[in-house]
Amino acid sequence: MHNIYLILTKHRESGLCNSDELLKIFEKIKPDVIFEEISPSRFNAYYKDHSVSTLETNSIKKYLEIQKIKNIPVDKDIDMSEVIKEYKYFRYLNDFFFNNSIDYCKLWERNVQMTDQYGFKYLNSTTYTEASNNIRNMEKTLIKCCNSKELVHRYTIWVNSLLERDVTMLDNIYNYCKKNYFERGIFTIGAEHKISILELIQQNKDNQIKINWIYDEYNIDIAQTNGT
Repeated sequence: MHNIYLILTKHRESGLCNSDELLKIFEKIKPDVIFEEISPSRFNAYYKDHSVSTLETNSIKKYLEIQKIKNIPVDKDIDMSEVIKEYKYFRYLNDFFFNNSIDYCKLWERNVQMTDQYGFKYLNSTTYTEASNNIRNMEKTLIKCCNSKELVHRYTIWVNSLLERDVTMLDNIYNYCKKNYFERGIFTIGAEHKISILELIQQNKDNQIKINWIYDEYNIDIAQTNGT
């Protein structure tokens, strides 16, 4: 059976959430393959042209100097105009949430604080899953109460776009596993995808290709940030 560690991360370095800490996770797991949240068409930009980089690609480059393994891009290919459009939708929605709910701001700020303080231990914990669920539920409530068709439209497009990417990434991983055997793999993906990815993993549990998904490795007590 293929064993894949789902490692939730951020694309930009912040506090303990940085490329050196992620490299330590790679060195501990010793994967045979790493699946990445980048599209095949952008792979050369990260690994050959070096024109762009993320926290994850920086860690993977360092690990490739230690171990010669395969790193596989699994994200959906979309053109840059769609990427720009999605980013504008994200900014528009983010501004709405922050401008219309103090509680939302507090939840988001606590998430940032915990990520900086505990890094990957937080992002890959049940505590983060609960916090992420709370944020998503608050977003849905705010959207429902806004009485704006335009906002609902943009939110629906944004959510569907993320879901399409998540489905594509998991499909690509399952297809790779169908054709290739390995003992240990890692799937690095932005933490905001966690809820959707976990739901899709559950839906795939009867898939002919059996994958032992490993996640929620830590349990970080959020009360620690209050000094208790």
